[in-house]
Amino acid sequence: VYFGNQGLLELAAITNMGISVKNSDDAIGYFGTGLKYALAVLIREGAEVHLQTPGMVAEVFGEPITVKSKQFTAVKLRVFRDKGPMEIIDVGVTTHLGVNWTLKHAFRELYSNTLDEGGEVWVGSSIDAKAYETIIQVGLGEFRNIYANREEIFPNLSTKTLLYSNNYVQVFKHFSNDMFYKGVKVYEQKKSHFTYNFIDSMDLTEDRTLAHIWSANYIIEKLLPLVLTYEETIAMFQNANCFEHEFALYDAREASIGFIDAIKFGLNHL
Repeated sequence: VYFGNQGLLELAAITNMGISVKNSDDAIGYFGTGLKYALAVLIREGAEVHLQTPGMVAEVFGEPITVKSKQFTAVKLRVFRDKGPMEIIDVGVTTHLGVNWTLKHAFRELYSNTLDEGGEVWVGSSIDAKAYETIIQVGLGEFRNIYANREEIFPNLSTKTLLYSNNYVQVFKHFSNDMFYKGVKVYEQKKSHFTYNFIDSMDLTEDRTLAHIWSANYIIEKLLPLVLTYEETIAMFQNANCFEHEFALYDAREASIGFIDAIKFGLNHL
């Protein structure tokens, strides 16, 4: 799997924690740690990883080290430049970093970075490196399978029916087990009646999941009574297993006429 970006990846961004140089306010990533996590996971899982920028190719590899009689695998770079000798650079992390991360987390990180940089992801043969300033190549069968099923993490929301959108969230007319942030899966939940994609700034953990689910639920709970039609409200309440039933929607201070009529209908038919 190849990740191609126009932005130049400098080695300092790999060997130092906390460097984030995203230029867009809409960027998904901002911690400056995700790439290190992804590399640690990939080496831990046995992937072949190469980085390529103009005049440089680097192979990511693991090297055993011992600290207080305990074995670790340090993540390092074997760097080849157009001019000069081969150089070994220590990334400064071990494969124990991101111990709870899976290959899906690593894929999500690299794919998110590519989206942030306006790049491209593809499989197959390498293309002319001049097309991109940075290319990250990952060789691992399971990783390629994740790419093939990438819509589980990065759904094509343009194919879904948009019911409502404001500055905070998009609501789509489709059942879902997930919540999304700027088009990326960030939370797995009980099946919801609608699909929610949050577009305003939300706090994320370093593994790209929602830090505070209550903030997302607050937005949803306040929004639905205002925007749902009579038919949409009836359908939602008839879907007895959806997570929207956890909200006190019937007690909303502000609501649409259709929502109020649906609540009255429900009360009269209990």
